[in-house]
Amino acid sequence: MSAALTPQDTRFLPPEVAGFLAQLADVPGKADLSAASYAASVILPRTRWPVEEFLSRLVADLTAPQNRLVLERELRKQLKSLFAPFTLTFTDSEGKNVDFLVLPRPAHLPGGRRIVTAALAAPDLSPGNRADSQPDIRAERARLLNVLEVLPAYVVLIDQNHTIQFDNQVFRQLYGPGRDKPCYQTLKGLSAPCDNCPPFSVFSSKNICVSEWACARTNNAFRVHSYPFEDLGGNKMVLKVGINITAGVRAQHALDLSEQRYRNIADNLTIGVAMLDPQLVAVTVNPRLTEWFGPDADRGTPICDILHRQCADAEQGCDACIFRKTFTHKRTHEQEFSLLTHNGETRRFRLVACPLLTRKRDVRAVIMMLEDITERHNLALRSQHLRRLEAMGSLAGGIAHEINQPLSALHLYTSGLQLLMEQQADLPQTRIMERLSLILSQAGKIRDIISHMRALVMQEEIPVGAVSVRGAAEGALSLVGAQLGAHNVSVTLDIPESMPLVRATRVQLEQVFVNLLNNAMHALDSVDTPEKAVIIAARRLEPDCVLLQVSDNGPGVQGMEEQVFTPFFTTKEAHQGMGLGLSIVHAFITAWGGEITARNNGASPGATFTLKLHAADATEQEDLG
Repeated sequence: MSAALTPQDTRFLPPEVAGFLAQLADVPGKADLSAASYAASVILPRTRWPVEEFLSRLVADLTAPQNRLVLERELRKQLKSLFAPFTLTFTDSEGKNVDFLVLPRPAHLPGGRRIVTAALAAPDLSPGNRADSQPDIRAERARLLNVLEVLPAYVVLIDQNHTIQFDNQVFRQLYGPGRDKPCYQTLKGLSAPCDNCPPFSVFSSKNICVSEWACARTNNAFRVHSYPFEDLGGNKMVLKVGINITAGVRAQHALDLSEQRYRNIADNLTIGVAMLDPQLVAVTVNPRLTEWFGPDADRGTPICDILHRQCADAEQGCDACIFRKTFTHKRTHEQEFSLLTHNGETRRFRLVACPLLTRKRDVRAVIMMLEDITERHNLALRSQHLRRLEAMGSLAGGIAHEINQPLSALHLYTSGLQLLMEQQADLPQTRIMERLSLILSQAGKIRDIISHMRALVMQEEIPVGAVSVRGAAEGALSLVGAQLGAHNVSVTLDIPESMPLVRATRVQLEQVFVNLLNNAMHALDSVDTPEKAVIIAARRLEPDCVLLQVSDNGPGVQGMEEQVFTPFFTTKEAHQGMGLGLSIVHAFITAWGGEITARNNGASPGATFTLKLHAADATEQEDLG
């Protein structure tokens, strides 16, 4: 075998391989050996290569990808004066892997020349030989340090004197080179050890320690895992692995701020808020509930106890519990009731229970919102009382307005009967009974009008039955037909005999037609036209709907389509009407579930009032009033 490697031998080798062989040529205590002879003395006993193949096999293994990458990395580190043990893997004569520990060290020769020396450690794996197993330990240590070097967390090895013995790449990027420097100076810029250092507790506990700290210099936060460690010389150290948790800490801080913000909002709401678990126990409670129901209204308390068990229906009890309904039905429920507060005052509350659903659409909790509506409730009661008083006033005016027609008819029939009896002393009894029947009929209508008007104002339920549209229209004409004729107004009925009955009240439907005919008559009085006409038409719009239209050729509604149904709105002079007719018509029709609208006739003059009424069931008997 050649005694030495010449430049001619290494000129075609990769730079990192040639550099490594050059290191092996300057081993302390081995100056009389060439690179090849020293390497052979360490490598050949382990690999059992043929001597004549040593150089070729050595170069082949050194240029293998795994070794070449290691050499490139270590040579770059050495250029920065960073020296650490590393491992090379060769293949023996049987194709098995053999690891060798490389120990590079800087050396200074006389004359100021600086070189790098490297020693190969070839451990003997024979069992029971502790001294010979040290190279194996060093190899494992080197492998460990190589792994620590590339970890995505900072790693530092510190002895009991607070001196850094090892730092990895991440640590150096954060704090600069720290080897042989005090840890407290490198990490925190202090001149003395920390008073309380959690990682150093491993020396006494011999257990792993996990702690967190924030570095003001780098504006980062770390979770530090500290492990007890012992080097080859038996020196005790602490191995610190710092995982960067800055993003998590910042996210948690933002979450805490958000939670605090929403907590402040919930605490200052004018409504009581609580979250209830499936056992109806309050998980969270805001201060408003404590203000209303005392210090017992706290988290961990059943909501039934907080509300003094007054929220359930008196008859159904807990079966009507709004919270149980929300858990069962998985939708929001509302309820109003009165509760006794802790100071003995009865208040009116509105409760809303909202479900909190999981991804599987299960209710995991219920949010309770309790609003004190006492003042609003009392105001509504006062407003309702005022509306009833107003309605009574409207009722009085409406009665006067509505009974005017039957009273006029009653006066007419009575006067006619009186005249007949004066003219004919022997007036037949049948004639007298006929006129008395007409008088009683009009008196009955007055009674029905008063009864229906009172029911309307008092919001009582008015019996609705099946009514003939044509019969109601003819009944209305019997009352106002003569008056319409006196005003030269002709009325045409366009109502087929086959028209179905409608859902209404006979007397009220007659009053609807009377009011619409009177309204048309007064409108036609304001125009100068030779032919004043009103048409009452009906047709079946749908199987369950009948359309009625009352049209005239008067001046139209003149842009007052909505106002005409407002109580006391009128375009007549004060002595001619109170403005209640159309508002009463509107009230009747909406009470039957129908609709009424007013519009101009378009190209032709006049207005049309359109009524949509529900058709009665074919099995219902006609209400004859």
